[in-house]
Amino acid sequence: MSDNKIEWKHGLLMAFCLICYFLGMKWAGFFERMELRIFNFIIHLIYVLKAVREYRKKYPEHFNYFNGFIVGILTTAIGVLCFAFFLFIYFNLQPDDMSQLREKASHGSYLTPLSLSIIIVMEGLGTGIVISYIVMRYVGRLKKRKVLVTK
Repeated sequence: MSDNKIEWKHGLLMAFCLICYFLGMKWAGFFERMELRIFNFIIHLIYVLKAVREYRKKYPEHFNYFNGFIVGILTTAIGVLCFAFFLFIYFNLQPDDMSQLREKASHGSYLTPLSLSIIIVMEGLGTGIVISYIVMRYVGRLKKRKVLVTK
């Protein structure tokens, strides 16, 4: 079974890409454009898929639906927790940005760096569960197709 190096590698890469994307959007002036968060989903999908594929390649004898799903969840948890920690620090150091976010968000008056980080973790983990499910369905179809082709 895995020693979690795959999950850490892809989770940290996911967090790095999410942080770079966040800072890029901030510096480009697209901070308030919530619809651009779709790219967070795409970054998330890419790294969960990469982690599951690497796990399948490295541990073919242990690869099954459940193990692949867990790899996706762990990759997600590492990436999202690191990203949320970054946002917590960022918004504590940038109170003007936090104020700007409070003005734009519904129920923004209740928003703090901690509550924002908790929301990011909950949203990210929920997204990660869905993405892990989708990835495993996709990888499972590839596996079945490969078995049918080789027979």
